[in-house]
Amino acid sequence: MTDAIPIRNIYYMLAYAYHCLDQRDFSGLDAEPFDNACDLFAAILARGLSGQIRRGLERSYVPRRETLSSPRGRIDISASIKEQSLSRLRLHCRYDEYSEDIPANQVMKLTARYLYRSSQVSQRRRDDLKRLLPFLSGVRDVSPSDVRWDQVKCRPDNRPCRSLIGICRLVMEHLLLTKPDGSREIYGYMDGQPMHLLYEKFILEYYRRHFPDLSPNPETIRWNVTAGGSIHLPRMYTDLVLRGAGKTLIIDAKYYSHSMQPRRNSDSLALHSGNLYQIYAYAKNLDRNRTGSVAGLLLYARTREAVVPDDLCEIDGTVIAAKTLDLSLPFPEIAAQLDRIAQPLLDKSMVSWNTAI
Repeated sequence: MTDAIPIRNIYYMLAYAYHCLDQRDFSGLDAEPFDNACDLFAAILARGLSGQIRRGLERSYVPRRETLSSPRGRIDISASIKEQSLSRLRLHCRYDEYSEDIPANQVMKLTARYLYRSSQVSQRRRDDLKRLLPFLSGVRDVSPSDVRWDQVKCRPDNRPCRSLIGICRLVMEHLLLTKPDGSREIYGYMDGQPMHLLYEKFILEYYRRHFPDLSPNPETIRWNVTAGGSIHLPRMYTDLVLRGAGKTLIIDAKYYSHSMQPRRNSDSLALHSGNLYQIYAYAKNLDRNRTGSVAGLLLYARTREAVVPDDLCEIDGTVIAAKTLDLSLPFPEIAAQLDRIAQPLLDKSMVSWNTAI
């Protein structure tokens, strides 16, 4: 299904998901041609990395341990005795060094190296990355297994760096393929988890940018337990909740190769039952007072199938809908689809969900 999405639209999804829209480093990328999604990643990384180098790479204090002839920082006597360095007139020292060899730069260098070697990336983008790698000579090489993402941080005011780290994580965690010989290589965007994660994050960040008054956020919904204990009940995590005009809409983003499933012992198709049970449980438990003001929407990425979800019904007073978002359209039309979903929550006069979603 991914090959039906124009590369330019993948750029827009990345730009929303990782807050690149207003950043000078990435301006003009939406007008450039790309052979595939990996080529796009390489272009974004080359642009962003060039900006980081131009302004000066992120630096921070890094703890060092070293045996020196000229003491520096704190002297570790026990380590010096253990290493027998005193006899050589050297001391084991511990000190902090203000260095560019920090996890954020290591991750950017690691991702640039993998994209540079990828056959999925055009020669032009590979040349761009090759020109930048020498500027990272002061940053040591690490392997994907060395990366601890909770330690990969940029200054809060360095938005381009934070955007790059998000994209690097997407590449390193979801586009690296381990081959039978143990080596790794970048492969192209494929149907499945990587695109699902981007699709989900794109929708969330789109609404955060354009509809902040609706308080777009994921939420954890508590089970409406009326008796007994609930210690073993699973948590319910929503992708997105929009609130406005006395109404609440729960959106669950779904990205599948096939958005419908065959009915048992029938030639007809039906929604994925697990998805329907999930969104119904979300809406029913969030609407604790049974007001009917909470609705659930399964928002599928549109596939090439002849039959795709386009349903709206009321089940025991709760409106549940299943719709599709066509990612093959020009991006302004994608935006218009998302706007139409949110618009009813801005309109206080529209009280019926049946005409809202």
